[in-house]
Amino acid sequence: NDTLNPEIYFWPNVGDVHVYNNLIIVGESGDIIPTLLENELNQLYISHNVFYDSSRIDLDNNLLNNAFFDDPLILNSDYFGENNPESYKIQNNSPAVGIGYLINGSLDTIDYLNHNGGFDYFGNHVSHETASNIGAFNGSGSINILTNKNGNFNLYPSVSKDIINIYIKNYTGPIQSKLFSLKGDLISVQEGDMISLKEFDSGTYICIVKFGDMIITQRVVKICN
Repeated sequence: NDTLNPEIYFWPNVGDVHVYNNLIIVGESGDIIPTLLENELNQLYISHNVFYDSSRIDLDNNLLNNAFFDDPLILNSDYFGENNPESYKIQNNSPAVGIGYLINGSLDTIDYLNHNGGFDYFGNHVSHETASNIGAFNGSGSINILTNKNGNFNLYPSVSKDIINIYIKNYTGPIQSKLFSLKGDLISVQEGDMISLKEFDSGTYICIVKFGDMIITQRVVKICN
């Protein structure tokens, strides 16, 4: 989160370092995170890692090898809590699905450089023949983890490239929606039963919908085209 500023350092003479298939996710605000990977007496094998939001990380050139920078769309910690591993599963339309570095070549389960262990953190199978997801979750996740649990109101789909529909049971009056960044900045004011995200950057937004004497708040996610 924004109050933690970990560093990514590999010191000289630590030997071979293998860094594959990690999701490295930081909050939008906070100090720039430094990185330094020393090549002296080290062999570095680094590939297929996600850094998001990379604007907060001063990435060493070695970390850029086959790196990805899109939002991996982890599940909503508002439901599970930041300390619950469920929060760090990815949604089934995540750009991290099926693009991991393939670790295989050995039948020895403790040959960690050539055997992926066969299972992810959650017990899902990890193939030795096809690429895994990036991160600790190799299953298929939910698309609408951000959906409001109130059956009388819904924004759908809550993860979209553009249009999000507003459903309000038994209501036909005016609707106003306001989109805010996670830092609280007002991004857009729109009218009607649809919200367009077309002109916005990818990421998570707070949507406040006002209708009649009701105000509902829900998060939505814009994904890249």
